[in-house]
Amino acid sequence: MSYELSQDIQQRVEAQIATGAYRSRDEVLREAMDALELQNADIAAIAAGIEDERAGRVTPIAEVEQAMREKFGISAKR
Repeated sequence: MSYELSQDIQQRVEAQIATGAYRSRDEVLREAMDALELQNADIAAIAAGIEDERAGRVTPIAEVEQAMREKFGISAKR
């Protein structure tokens, strides 16, 4: 499938290739799509966390801290 990039996107892609970090348009665009997918996954995870908090599906930080101390054998600060 072929797609013609707009002038501004083409310039940005070419600028990335010119840095030497990428060898082709495909490589730049693949990296950009990977970053976009990761960003979207991060946003979805944050939204899910907010929904969990609003629904009361949370663990008090003191309980989390105690569990981590027990798991890793860390004594409490005094």
